[in-house]
Parts: sequence; structure tokens; C-alpha cells
Amino acid sequence: QEAGPHRCHNPGSVDAVAPELLALHYEAAEAWAEAAAANVRAGNRAAGLLANADAADRLAKAITQAESAGSSAAATAFAAHDAAARLRFRLGAYEEVERHAAYMATYADSPVQRATALRHLAAACMSTGRAEAAAQHLTDAAAMLDEDSIAHTGTLRDVHFDLAHVELRAARLSQALAHAACARRLCDPADRPALVRLDILDGRLAHTEGRF
Repeated sequence: QEAGPHRCHNPGSVDAVAPELLALHYEAAEAWAEAAAANVRAGNRAAGLLANADAADRLAKAITQAESAGSSAAATAFAAHDAAARLRFRLGAYEEVERHAAYMATYADSPVQRATALRHLAAACMSTGRAEAAAQHLTDAAAMLDEDSIAHTGTLRDVHFDLAHVELRAARLSQALAHAACARRLCDPADRPALVRLDILDGRLAHTEGRF
């Protein structure tokens, strides 16, 4: 999202400075909470550029710095472990995904955050042949969320989307169809990427049903 090595979309704010430079500045000042937040941004940017080693180093720094900052940086610690879990999943390091998800659960302070940690656990389980454990994690996540809450809707949609894939892999087609329908019902009509993912899922379900 940032427009170059030293710029982003909010000129005049701290976000207009490259996070790598901010991290150096805050580390020199031993302002660990701010350094951690800057390193999360830098790590996410590196991950987006597929600079995986740099991303991993940045996020590991952010985690250590957030821990040094204490409770005031709990949200940043959650964000750092979340980003690290996503990176490790992409790299196929599923045990690391589970480790980061466990830390996320300790820092989570809302149902959405707890559900997000469970989604990571479920993804790691699915990738290591533990479909039933994945289904249970996602079922637990869905139970935490209220579809009448605007703050929960997007995450609940994603949980149902994940459950549809789990049930499809387990050859439980009726359950997969039901979760796909829930995900579509909860989807914002303006969220084109989410709608495309749902269309692809619906295509897979139709193919499994023999509807070509």
C-alpha cells in the first residue's frame, strides 16, 4: 500500500515516513512500543514484496520489542504475531503458525481477535491433515461472533468461508453448501475480492455436485 521506499499515502503524518526509518529512530531512543509498531509495518511491507527473510526478521524484532514495552503494546504484539503467522503459513512452517496463533490468543482482547487466532490454527491443521481439528477450531470461532455486530461480520464471513472449504475437503457437501451460503449472506456487496473468492468456491461446490 505504501508508494515507495520513503513515502506512503498520508503525507504530513508519521505514516508518511518509511517504517524502516522510523524503526531505526525509535530503537535508538529505546521507545520500544513505537519501534515495534514500525517494525510490524516494515515487516508487512517486506512480506508484500516477498522479501521473506527481511519480513521474518522485522516481525521477530517487533515481537521482542512489544514484549519489552509491556501491556501498552499488547495490540502491537497481537499484530506482530498475526503477521508472522501469515508469513509462516505462506512458507509452509505450520508448527510456527500454531505457535504464533497461541501467542495471539494470549494477547487477544476481543472476540474478533480470538477468532482470528483460531483461523490460523485451523489453517495449520488443514495443511497437516487434521481436518476435524480444523473444523472444531472454526466452529469455536463462529460461536464467539455475533452476526448482528458490524465489527464481527467480516470475520464471521471468513470463518464460514473456511468452514466451507474444510467440509468440502471432508466430503460433507451439504455442510459445505450451508457454510458457503452463510459466507455469501454476510458478504459486503462492495467487497469485490471477497465476492470473487466466494464465486470460485461456489464453482468448486457446483463441480462437486455435478453441475457444470
